[in-house]
Amino acid sequence: MIEIFLRSELNESLVREYLELFDSYIQQFHSNLTKNNAELKHKRTSVNSVKVLRICSQINQELTQRQKIIVLLRILEFIHLNNELEQQEMEFATTVSDSFNISSETFEQLRRHISSHDELVDEELYLYISNENRSFSRAKSLTLESLDGWIQMIQIKKTNILIFKYVGKDQLVLNGQLIPADRCYLFHPGSSLRSTKTTSTYYSDVINLFQESNIKDKLFIDVKDITYQFNKSKIGLHPIRFSEESGKLVGIMGSSGSGKSTLLSVLNGSKKPTSGAIEINGENLHTSKSKSKELIGFVSQDDLLIEELTVFENIYFSTKLCFGTWSDQSIKRKVVELLNMIGLQDVMHLRVGSPLDQKISGGQRKRLNIALELIREPRILFVDEPTSGLSSRDSRIDTRTAHFICR
Repeated sequence: MIEIFLRSELNESLVREYLELFDSYIQQFHSNLTKNNAELKHKRTSVNSVKVLRICSQINQELTQRQKIIVLLRILEFIHLNNELEQQEMEFATTVSDSFNISSETFEQLRRHISSHDELVDEELYLYISNENRSFSRAKSLTLESLDGWIQMIQIKKTNILIFKYVGKDQLVLNGQLIPADRCYLFHPGSSLRSTKTTSTYYSDVINLFQESNIKDKLFIDVKDITYQFNKSKIGLHPIRFSEESGKLVGIMGSSGSGKSTLLSVLNGSKKPTSGAIEINGENLHTSKSKSKELIGFVSQDDLLIEELTVFENIYFSTKLCFGTWSDQSIKRKVVELLNMIGLQDVMHLRVGSPLDQKISGGQRKRLNIALELIREPRILFVDEPTSGLSSRDSRIDTRTAHFICR
């Protein structure tokens, strides 16, 4: 188990070096145990328990909840390696889980995912990828032709983690790296899975299936041959036609001045097309008297922040305007939750400042502009230049809360 983990992270020489180090620690540990002395063995167990709690305390200070779940996953994988689970091993894993404040429900989900080998679990959190169209009452399925065996994937909802393992004889490749079967791996955003005989399965394919159950009322957008002319002369948009639905991330790419911003303005209802129509669930966005426009959010290229206010105050007053009937306590709670979600909790009390006198970074300003629209929880969100000013890490847009149509 240790060797498999090290080989996935290090080169061959370092694998040998750390395996020798591990063996020396194991040998030292066992040499200090007297098999025939029950009292000494009990004392050693107590000392080890104290050490475990101290290590868990350090981990609680340094790791995120997502990382703690990964640590617990590796521990459960290790103790299930020989398929003979001892009570002491289970108590150790339970102690770690409790110290990490991981719920008993999540603990049981991880344990069951690791221990299930040939059985298929028909539960809502599971997805199976195989070469046949399997029928489940609750679990989800995805067909991948020519795949031997199946891939079992589980979603840990509280941290939005996807974990999978492969049961079969094919050589499976995760993001270009060959992985052994019967071991758990994380399926990160942007990841892809394939074998030598199959096409690729992408993270977006999997997460869309899990999100379908969270979308109660789907929205369908039909763009029917829309065109746009400036002052009825210069052509801004040539005929465009496409259809999309809830849960999709759509990117619009093109050179400067090619009409991307114009297209977004027409799609979000700010400008009326010269010809054609945009329908949301069958209703015309520009002519209907329905509340379709209330479902739409739009983040422009321009900075909409008030320089004299803090990060928290910018969103707080925007929320007051949107939800005037809410109590101050409810609004503050909602703002703090959003700031935590987009990673601005550490700068919430800093003044925003001007672009020339910045108190927060350019990437933080961009995320704050997006947050001003996210606070309304629009069903459709259009973002012009969504990643400008963001680092490569920050530009991984989280699509859990809204439907993005991005430039």
